[in-house]
Parts: sequence; C-alpha cells; structure tokens
Amino acid sequence: MSWPTYSENTTSDYTLDFRQRIVLDSPRLRDFVFWTAVAILLIPASPYDSVTEEIREEKLDQRFSHSSGSVDTPSWKINDRWVYDGELDVYDFIASSGVSTNVNTLTGTLDVQVTDVLQIDIGGIQTIAYEATGQGDYRADNIQLEGQNGDVIVEMETVSLIRASDMAVISQTATIDIEFDGPWWVCLLINCNIASITAANEYWPPLERHDFPLYVGDSWVNNYTVNTTYSGTSAYVDIPQDSSEQVETTSTVVQAGYPGVSHSGCAVSYNVTATDVNGSIVGYGWHCDSIGNDVLTLNEVTLGLMAEHEIQSSNLAFRSTEVHVDLGYPLSPFNLESPIWVNVTDSSGTPLQDTDVEVSYDATGFGTTVTTASNGSAFLSLDYGAYGDDSYVVGEYGSHGILARVGTDDIGVSTVTLDPDIHEVDLKLESVSISVERNRSDTIETIPSPYDAVPGDIVTISVPIVNDGLMQAPPGFVEAFGSDTGTIGSESFPSLPSLGTSVANFEWTVPEIMGNELISFSIDTGESDGNPSNDAADIFVYVGRLPYADVSIPSDPLTLTDVIIDATASNDPDG
Repeated sequence: MSWPTYSENTTSDYTLDFRQRIVLDSPRLRDFVFWTAVAILLIPASPYDSVTEEIREEKLDQRFSHSSGSVDTPSWKINDRWVYDGELDVYDFIASSGVSTNVNTLTGTLDVQVTDVLQIDIGGIQTIAYEATGQGDYRADNIQLEGQNGDVIVEMETVSLIRASDMAVISQTATIDIEFDGPWWVCLLINCNIASITAANEYWPPLERHDFPLYVGDSWVNNYTVNTTYSGTSAYVDIPQDSSEQVETTSTVVQAGYPGVSHSGCAVSYNVTATDVNGSIVGYGWHCDSIGNDVLTLNEVTLGLMAEHEIQSSNLAFRSTEVHVDLGYPLSPFNLESPIWVNVTDSSGTPLQDTDVEVSYDATGFGTTVTTASNGSAFLSLDYGAYGDDSYVVGEYGSHGILARVGTDDIGVSTVTLDPDIHEVDLKLESVSISVERNRSDTIETIPSPYDAVPGDIVTISVPIVNDGLMQAPPGFVEAFGSDTGTIGSESFPSLPSLGTSVANFEWTVPEIMGNELISFSIDTGESDGNPSNDAADIFVYVGRLPYADVSIPSDPLTLTDVIIDATASNDPDG
C-alpha cells in the first residue's frame, strides 16, 4: 500500500500543530463537547461552489461538458473561492448524550478557497492535485450548558488535497477550536476555552466522491482505507487513538433537476447519493454542471450528527487562458491508441500559438509536453492501456482523466471510459439507476428502495437510458408494464451519442391492488442492439394500506377516575 508523499518542489508545510485547551469540568459536559468536536472534524471539506456573473456560462459549459446528458471533471484555479451557509444538526446526538442543554443546531458559514496546485506522489505516480483551504465559523446563541447561559462558538480550519484528474479526495485535515461565550462571571465557574483538536484523514485509494463522467443512473462502489491521526491535549479526556478503518460505500446519480437552491446556471443539477453496506443513506450532494461542483450537501457526520451546506456566494478566479482536451474516443476498449487534441485559447476564445502544454494520464503514468500550432491546438496519440480505476462500476472497467496544464493552474480535463465488452450501439437500462418519487396528498418525496405506496398515491418513476456504445444510437421508446396493473405507459427518447443519456419519466396512479407489484421496463428502437441483455430492467413496489385508528375515549371523566381507552376497532389491513 502506497500513501501520498510530497515531492521536493512542494513548498507547503504539512506539519500538524495544535494548541492546548482545558475542557469544562463537568464529566458529562466534557464528553459532549469533546465528541462534538470530533464529529465536526469529519465534515467533508471539499469546496462546494458557485460562479460569478463575470464568467460566462457558455465557457463553463464548454469546459465541463462531456457529451449529451453527462458532465465531466471540472477544473479549478488558485483563488477560486466559495462561501457556504452551514448548519450542524446535533439534536439526535444530544438526546442520547445525557448532557443538560437546549441546543439543537449550530449555524454559520464555511469559506473555501483554492490555495495551491501541487505535484505529489500517489502510488509511485507524480500527480497534480489541488489544495483547498476552508475557514468555518459556527455558533449557537443563548443556550444552556449544565445550567449556565451563553453561546457556543466553533472555529474550524480545513485543508483538503484533491486529485485534479478526477477530483478524488487524497487527504483532509481539520483543526477546530470550541469555546463557551457567556457573562464574565461564568468563566470564573468553568473554563470557557473548551477544546482544540486536529484530525487528519488519508484515503487509500483516493476517495471518488464523483466517478466522472456523471450521468443519471451512474452507480459506483468505493472500497477504501481511511487512516486517521489525532493531535491535541486535554487534562480530562483522552485524545482518540490513531485508527485505520476499511470503508465501503455506494454512490448513485439518482436524478437530475432543481436542487432546491437557486443559483445561476444550476437549475439542472445532479443528485449523487451515497449509501453504506446496509443500504442506508449516509449523505448526498447536488453537483452543478455549470460550476463543476456541489451546490447543496447533506452528510451524516458521526454519532447521528448531520451537516448541511448550501451555496451563499462565490468568485471564480479570472481565466486568462482556457485549456480544453478533446478525445478521439471517450469510450474505448483496452489498449486503444486514441488521437488527443489539446486546444488553448485566451479568455475571448482567440487561439494561443506556441504555448507549451503539460499533458498527463495518471492511469499509466504517462506524461509529456506538447506545443500548440497557429490554430491553438496540439495533437498527440495516447495508449489508453488496460488499467481499472479505484471504484467498481457494473459494465465499466475504469474511467480516467486526461489532464492538460498550461503554467501552474490553467487546467483542462477530459475523461475516457474503458469497457472491454464494447459494442457499436449498446442502449442499457439498470434497475439500480431507477429513482421513484411519491406524491401522497400533495406531500412529495423521493423514496428509497424497497419502494412502497398505497392506492391513490401518484408515483413518478424515472428510468435513465444510456448509450454505452461507440456509435450514435437510434431514437426509440421505453415501455413500462405492471404485473397486475398492465400497461403503464410508453415514453420516447432521442438519438443518443456515445455515453449520452436520457431519462424517461412514468407517472403511475396506484390502483386498488395489494402486494408486490412488479414493474418492468424495456427498450424498443426497432433496430438491433449490440447487447440486448441490458435492454430491460424492473423494480418492485409494495402496495399496502395505511393503518386505521379507531379510538374510543369516555367523555368528561372525573379526576382520579380510571379511564379505559378502547382502540380494539383499529385495524392495519396489510398487517
């Protein structure tokens, strides 16, 4: 196992310092604030971003788009900055802690900035990575802790290293200071400097929060080791021991649409939801194509503590030089030698001649420098190789970013997807990619599998269609059929390019049936498909009944009189 090491040309100092703090004297309070500090440290710290009006959306769309219906790896630049409103929901955690307090949430802001572009060694490969630094300030005002009134103030600093070719997280370090701010005399009774602690996480292999290119229905499994080291001191509570933990999560792009946050260019964002090995949701993020990152995130931090961040404002550094990578074959079998074009322009789109461009392909360790011609373009041939990536995807062997860089931080990335079982045209459906939204009495919610409904519910089923073939796929229809319901509907989809995707939405009003309803979907183009084995998918929806409560309570009972509450007439029709 190889862990990241820093190359000699890296100037940043990654020695972890800490400042000693004395925690509160109450044992229960000490435990509460200490583990709250540890919990907050584990909040994902990669930048969640937005874009200013100074950067034209047309330019951003060109930089990040991959093909119809999918989005590729974003590129960041030093001084890109994002500010988020954040909320830490600690209610469930406090309810089980036994601490005497009325605090439910901490609110504040997280200010994140790209501070450096580094070259580091990852598994023996010299790799370009972003350094992103965050400053967070959170507080809960007018609360009680162990009978004392005041405010809890949290200051947090985070440093994340993120691989530029695919945005995988290499490491995260967070330092947090917590103090209690009350009347001057409160600090005579208790020490108001609660805690200071630093935790550093290293991921091997680097953690792919997104497996680019993203498209609705895409799903991947991350299996990685996280090594965590702690530093800090306390006279009352032991700092946790360093740990190494094996973790497995599954991430799925469940839908594309409005993320619930109004932000320029982000009306259609991609919901990436992560689940653990038990299928429980551990968090989600809405990825915005126009700005290349999340606009809204929700994560279970630890011990039931939840963290939510929503974009407030942003400012992307001016791009005086634009770098774009065009692949001859974005989808490829093993060991294909593909033509690659690197195009360099100024901010107005004028080609830049005689510009040296560093090109790297981390999958094989390939690196070279090319120079642009009079049209601003440089050409090379690249053997894609036969290497998988660090996440498991059904029907895909690996996806790898091809990166081009001018100077320190003018970067462009495009992703190749390797598939040994490739066909000219391969339209596919996958059950795991289907998402279900339920409308019950005007209450609309996205429901996880296993799906359930009752008669009268309006269920919207979103079925992604993906072309995993090399060539343009013909238009066609997706047909939906229920085992008891019969025909549900037929939805058309357009001609799709390689790796293109479309989503068919079926609206089903649940009829008066009971039990598991098998709903099947199939593709019909009227033409042959290179791989018909994945042209169909199905899901089960359990149709039950809501319980009926019939409670009889005597009217006007006298004080100190026994009252019999009769609920024997209540009924749960489906058990």
